[in-house]
Amino acid sequence: MKYFALIISFLLLPIASAFSVSDELGSFPYRNFLYNEYHGHFQNWAIVQDHRGIIYVANNNGILEYDGRNWSLIPVNNAVCRSLDVDESGRVWVGALNEMGYLAPDSEGAMSFHSVLHVLDQEEPIGLVRQIYATKNGIYFCTNGCIFRIKGNQLRKWYPKTYFHRTYCVADTILSFQPDVGLTAMQGDTMVMVKGAERLEKTRIYTILPYDATRILIGTQSEGLFLLEVKTNCEGESAGKNLLEPFKTSNDPFFKENWIYNGLRLPNGWYAIATYRGGAVVLNEKGQVLQYIGKEQGMQDETVWNIACDSQDNIWLALNNGISYSALISPITKWDSNSGLQGVLQSVNRYQGVLYVSSNTGVYYLERKNFKKIDGIFNLSWNISVVKSADGKETAFVATGDGVYQLENKKAKKINNAPAYMVYQSKYHKNILFIGLYEGIGVMSYKGGKWHYLGRIEGIDEMVPFLTEDDDGNLWHTAYNKYIVRVAISHPAELKYDSREEFVQLPYSATPNTETKLINLNGQIKLTTDKGLAFYNADTKRFEPDSSLGTEFTTGNTGITIFNLDSFYNLWFESLKEPYTQSIERAVFNPEGFFIRLTSELNEIPNSNFYDVHTDNDGVSWITSADGLYRFDPSVDKKGRKIPSVVIRRVVDAQKHTIFKGAFPRFCGDEFFLCTGTEQQVRDIPAIPYTSNSLTFTFTSPFFGQEAKMLYSYMLEGYEKDWSEWTTSNTKDYTNLPHGKYRFLVKALSAYEVESNVAAFSFSIRRPWFHHPLIYVLYIVICASIIYLIVFLNAKRLTAINRRLHKLVEKRTQEILLKQQDIIEKNAMLEKQKERILAQNEELMYVNMQTNASIQYALTIQQAILPEKKTLHLYFEHFVIYRPRDVVSGDFYWFSYIPPRNNMAAKKVFAIADCTGHGVPGAFMSMIGSRMLSEIVNERGVTDPSQILHELNIMLNLVLHQESTENFDGMDVALCTIEITSNNRHQVLFAGANRHVYYFKNGTDSIEVIKGNRKYIGGFLPDIDQDFQTHTFELDTGDSLFFYTDGLTDQNNTEKKKFSVARFLSILKSNINEPMAAIGKAIENEFDTFKGNVRQRDDITVVGLRLK
Repeated sequence: MKYFALIISFLLLPIASAFSVSDELGSFPYRNFLYNEYHGHFQNWAIVQDHRGIIYVANNNGILEYDGRNWSLIPVNNAVCRSLDVDESGRVWVGALNEMGYLAPDSEGAMSFHSVLHVLDQEEPIGLVRQIYATKNGIYFCTNGCIFRIKGNQLRKWYPKTYFHRTYCVADTILSFQPDVGLTAMQGDTMVMVKGAERLEKTRIYTILPYDATRILIGTQSEGLFLLEVKTNCEGESAGKNLLEPFKTSNDPFFKENWIYNGLRLPNGWYAIATYRGGAVVLNEKGQVLQYIGKEQGMQDETVWNIACDSQDNIWLALNNGISYSALISPITKWDSNSGLQGVLQSVNRYQGVLYVSSNTGVYYLERKNFKKIDGIFNLSWNISVVKSADGKETAFVATGDGVYQLENKKAKKINNAPAYMVYQSKYHKNILFIGLYEGIGVMSYKGGKWHYLGRIEGIDEMVPFLTEDDDGNLWHTAYNKYIVRVAISHPAELKYDSREEFVQLPYSATPNTETKLINLNGQIKLTTDKGLAFYNADTKRFEPDSSLGTEFTTGNTGITIFNLDSFYNLWFESLKEPYTQSIERAVFNPEGFFIRLTSELNEIPNSNFYDVHTDNDGVSWITSADGLYRFDPSVDKKGRKIPSVVIRRVVDAQKHTIFKGAFPRFCGDEFFLCTGTEQQVRDIPAIPYTSNSLTFTFTSPFFGQEAKMLYSYMLEGYEKDWSEWTTSNTKDYTNLPHGKYRFLVKALSAYEVESNVAAFSFSIRRPWFHHPLIYVLYIVICASIIYLIVFLNAKRLTAINRRLHKLVEKRTQEILLKQQDIIEKNAMLEKQKERILAQNEELMYVNMQTNASIQYALTIQQAILPEKKTLHLYFEHFVIYRPRDVVSGDFYWFSYIPPRNNMAAKKVFAIADCTGHGVPGAFMSMIGSRMLSEIVNERGVTDPSQILHELNIMLNLVLHQESTENFDGMDVALCTIEITSNNRHQVLFAGANRHVYYFKNGTDSIEVIKGNRKYIGGFLPDIDQDFQTHTFELDTGDSLFFYTDGLTDQNNTEKKKFSVARFLSILKSNINEPMAAIGKAIENEFDTFKGNVRQRDDITVVGLRLK
């Protein structure tokens, strides 16, 4: 009994092993197509691939064509298509309802259906063609009522005894199953019974496939799979040993429950079985289930009518609802939420033969095709570590957001409550674990066969996502968002460190985050950042850019993370390129001491965020990402290493006229039916009109599973000399091509960097009529004639011109002689006029000299009536800006000092006036005003400002007789009387005629203004105010008074803007504490800068007085 059990166990070992392998395979790369994507009926019946790589699908609406990018529908005379096959020449044969034929290109290269019903020479419908087999003996079209064979133009028919339930083809031999009759085989032109299959007469055989040299594999609807050994004699009858036996599989109930519907022997000797309600299954020749292809693996439907394998080892399924394909062989498979994983995956490791995965939702373990969650861990889980103590005992820990857990028998036991990122086993203290905590570094110690948490190391409180050790036993760790730290710890159990060093200045100005990692690689500390790779230079004692994996990681534009070194010395890392495109790579160690990057082997994995890589002892690697868990088996033949194909699908001109639609028609070996050629022949080369010399080429590579990552390069011979850069675009435009012969070349590059063959399309652009050689000759003749005519006409014209010029010269000579005499007479007259003009000029110069002398004398008189600066200096610190517009000015300023008398204090009277007019008239008015002020103040003793202005107004009116003459001349005046009332105290009395006074009191921050009355001195214009008013205010010694005429503020610059009162006050305020001379200089400089080259428009007078 023990031996029997042992034998059973031994026999079941391969099956159990198959289950184990299948359980950890995951989902192969796949893709689904719904009817609204391929624009056909939802039901599909057969799939084939032609020699160019194009996929064809039998659909209820016709034949679907797929080139890897686009679907198109080929009508089949409104018939439901049911079957397809491809012959040796690549021609696709079609079976439909009451229709049969083949696909071939039309004159424009578009694939179309060509019927062969005319070969049958019968009028009755043929029924539904359920199977087609293209063999070396001919093409077999199989219906329930008849089997037709077409070979060239010859036809042969076979009829059943009952009806043909289904036909099959094994090694070019046609077999058929007739209910109540049995299984028959065609030998020559005779159908004979296949002995040994009698027990299957009452069942339904849905597929027969070759197994080995003497046996065939039979798939029944509900009884599973059988092997039938068949030997036949030369007379055509079965003879010899015929043996039918069940074909045991690792999952026989699956086939009986889900009903086999079709099957296919794969190129590698495996079998793909399609079922009615369970999807498809891949078996090996021993019956071990290697792969399930159903809804759990991502398929959209599990009713599979037909199955096919393309040249890239993809399994295509013709479904009751849509079309799907899944990779048969791929080094990369995937686990995601369909298998129980939830959240963003962080870490992966194997412990006690069980695969564990952590995510932000907890920890999961793999069991029989699905991941299950470990109870008790609900927080964000980070690193899973498997450690081995000094006594050889292995233990698994997982660091989570609520503490560290120990994993054992698919359960979790909490060790401590400190939130942690990772658990790291010391290389120099085998029984010590360092824990990277959210706050500091924890320590665990192994004692008595168990691990115990000792506590945190004193003095370290940063967030520590990652830890490692160097060859000197120093502990390195990252401090989140801060720096890198090196710590020397000789006695970890004491929870104290010996020394500590921080590295703040990192290459690329990088800042450590949760994905920043440190690793001791060949004795050198490497640092990964989101901006590049760095290493610690012991000589310079700092981190420096590291180019060991390529210079791209030293530019600051390409980051690197993960950085795991597996047991096979493979280096795994994630590269981050802008804009945020992350890809996973592997680098293998070279015996010469450096790593070689394998840049393409993982290109089938989409860009994502990658977090961890674990490699099993058998070399299989597990990769965690934000999209799921990937399994990579480098021992699997990589389908991506197969050479892709590329086809030119369409050529269109600028007017959207299609020149080429993707295929070249040919006559194949049978010389009766067209087929599709792969190369263009001379007769296929189109001659394109010059008016259509702008072309668009569309091309594609039917390399299924990598469509989005295919790259293309192209060149137009006759127009370009070099191939283009690789691009993902599958179109190329050429505009305004010259006439001539061209050849468009295109090639493809797969994601695994395998280059395709070159596809070519030749064409010519016709020469336009205006470029014909005869036209060029005509151009030359016309040009020569035109030149000759121009030369002839020009010579004739010049001769006529010369004659006219000769006559003209004679005429003009006579005229010149006459005019010469006239000029002599006029010259004599001009000499006399010159003498008179010189005499008048001398007289004008004398008058002008006298006038200038008078004006200069007037200037001297005017300067004499102005107060002397030394007189003003006795009583004030002051500045005076006095600028006449002309030589003399209509402005003047006036001052008088009245000594104390009759118990009255001394007084100082100051006035500034702007008289009507400029130059000499203004100067006369200024002298009259100055004289009148002297009479009023000095002779009459009037000191009240308003009374002074009142008297001045009366006197000016009398002197100028303004009431009788309506003379408008007058002046604007600002006048102040200043009296010292006490020590350092002054009383100021002010009155103004259209002029104001500004004053500044020390200790304040503003310049105040006292406005005069709106009333003129003299003039016949109406006044707004009736009388002048005296304003009284107090000032202290050191306070300032400012007077100006409107010639300053009304001056414009080149932009027609005025100097303005605001600008004047701004200058005063900004310089108010400066000496008076400096204030005057500042005003003049600002005025000159503002005015520029513009002429002064009025007389200007500005006076500043600072009280002493």
